[in-house]
Amino acid sequence: MDCKYTVYTRREVLELMAKAGAGVGASAVALQAFGWFIPEADAADSVPMRKAMFQTKLDKGLVRCDLCPRNITIKPGNMCFCRTRKNINGELYALGFNSPCLINFDPIERGPIYHFLPGTQSMTMATAGCNMNCQYCQNYELAQTSPDKAKRIDFNVPEACRKGRMKSITLTYTEPAVQPEYLIEISKTAKAYKLPVVVCTAGYINPEPLKALIPHVDAFAVTLKAATDEGYVKLTEVHMDPVLETIKNIRKSGKWLEIVTLVVEGYNDGRDDIRRIARWIRDNAGTDVPWHLSRFTPGYKLKKLPPTQRKTLEEARAEGLAQGLKYVYITNLAPHDGNHTYCPKCKDKVIERLAFKTTGFNLKDGRCGTCGEKIPGVWR
Repeated sequence: MDCKYTVYTRREVLELMAKAGAGVGASAVALQAFGWFIPEADAADSVPMRKAMFQTKLDKGLVRCDLCPRNITIKPGNMCFCRTRKNINGELYALGFNSPCLINFDPIERGPIYHFLPGTQSMTMATAGCNMNCQYCQNYELAQTSPDKAKRIDFNVPEACRKGRMKSITLTYTEPAVQPEYLIEISKTAKAYKLPVVVCTAGYINPEPLKALIPHVDAFAVTLKAATDEGYVKLTEVHMDPVLETIKNIRKSGKWLEIVTLVVEGYNDGRDDIRRIARWIRDNAGTDVPWHLSRFTPGYKLKKLPPTQRKTLEEARAEGLAQGLKYVYITNLAPHDGNHTYCPKCKDKVIERLAFKTTGFNLKDGRCGTCGEKIPGVWR
């Protein structure tokens, strides 16, 4: 995704959000205008902080961060790998609390998430930092920096919830799990206004922090980036098992879950790789969990690779369906039959899409409008 920055005041942002909920035409206009934002405050200002959750104090002023499986021990004055947590005089602090670096207004499908309130608009937010270093990072300008170096938006979430007409809040673009303090704060505000919270995450988090976050989230889209641990390390510089554990724990929690794989030539596009991922999803998350296959476009450290071929995505989708998964999507190649939701019983189209835009809806009380088969999800 290209970063095209536009400066808006807080009032202008809220006015655009209000317009975005006024109707389909107004939403389209607002989406074009809303874009990406640079706040009036710049990175030179002191970055807001809050005492970090999930830390263990050690001798000599050292602190271990227990948030993700890196479990890094941090010296006074130093930051964690994700750049969002800093040891200040023997205490770990979360940087950038209440300081998003991006606010947008998107179709909820852009997560991608297709079975949770489709056809509605979501206020999408991001904070700087990430605990991975993905070779293809689409938002590296934001993910591979720290809150004290990123541009920050002076933004009031409660005020936005009062004046906007979005149907949910989505934390995405970077890694929401490295800012659990802010995630929980946003969730409390969202629930006061009866807005569900969606988190799009790479899932590299320890089990106990995940357990603490799950009650504050209504739906997850988790990226499963490779089929083997070797492939994970090659693509992301982290190991695979913690991500698999995250997916299983979210599934057990009963919260809505969808899984996303960016298909990259030479890294995870082989037939054996696709089959392995599909089988793991089937056996550990279930056949009803939607699986999104996304097209890679060259960027960051993989600029010399070609985009994912249409045929590769189609073969991957066919393999996923052959392995028993009921809802396998091609999400960012449109128009394509793989954008739509089909009833697994009668095969009729129950949700029609053009990439991330829902254009047709044939569900009645969560069931196929043709044969009555129940379609799993959270519907309007």
